[in-house]
Amino acid sequence: MRLLEYEAKNLLSACGVPIPHGKVFAINELQAITAPIVLKSQVPIGGRGKLGGVQIVRQQSDVESIARKMFNLKIKGFLPSKLLAEEILDISREFYFSLNINRQTASIELLAHAGGGVEIESQDAADFFRRDIVNEKFESLADELADYLDIADKAFLLQDIIENAYRCFIYNDCLLLEINPLILTKDGKLIAGDAKITVDDAAAFRHL
Repeated sequence: MRLLEYEAKNLLSACGVPIPHGKVFAINELQAITAPIVLKSQVPIGGRGKLGGVQIVRQQSDVESIARKMFNLKIKGFLPSKLLAEEILDISREFYFSLNINRQTASIELLAHAGGGVEIESQDAADFFRRDIVNEKFESLADELADYLDIADKAFLLQDIIENAYRCFIYNDCLLLEINPLILTKDGKLIAGDAKITVDDAAAFRHL
């Protein structure tokens, strides 16, 4: 089962992964939303940004009209019942980060790329950082990843992201945990700008 973005971010936040300040709202709750803000359609599908499902709204007078259009915008057959309103981050760089099941090695694999965001699918597979997480050696893994991303001074922050995302992955029986983009802000923070989580349906009984 694929979670909506706000559901995925709630799980990440509960495990200590930083997320933007935000609020989920329905169409009858528009009065609670104030600009400047990023509005995101909550549909269980990728590619929203290129299809009008992500909008930056800087003027309060535009919030209601843009939000109503987004509530009525189908994205690949899905119509949102909720939107996510988030703070506008001051972005320095964007990375790709994910955890998934490596079935060949029967382990959890960390996959990362220095160029995250909407164009990630166009990146050469050979350019990705790939490591199986073995014996939970997070410090050395974070150092490697920091060097690959050319942010060696942020290795300690990456270690927290890796450890907390790994804990989220295990606890929630995930098949995929993706942060794209993982944002480095201009004041030096690492924040999950977007998130996608797929959980194992066969393990749902453990979370009831």
